[in-house]
Amino acid sequence: MASDRVPELLSALEQAVALLQASGEARWADWLEKDRNLIRGEDFYGIEHLLQAFGGVGSFSDVVLQPASKNAELKWVMERIYEIANGLRRERHRA
Repeated sequence: MASDRVPELLSALEQAVALLQASGEARWADWLEKDRNLIRGEDFYGIEHLLQAFGGVGSFSDVVLQPASKNAELKWVMERIYEIANGLRRERHRA
């Protein structure tokens, strides 16, 4: 998984985990932390599992933080995570 986007993804995941933990969203913080560790270890399953968090009822995309002032930041980082992870998956399938 040698891509120049991986460090950016790891940074975005770290930011999201911190936001989620600060807001008491342990379930999603743990999910993203697990995937971050897999990706850091160059295990592509981390990308596949991460992308499963998006879409559908009750998904990561539905998370609303308290305090609400953190929601815009989470939405921004969530979009970065999805865009980078999806791009990495596309790259892998083209190879």
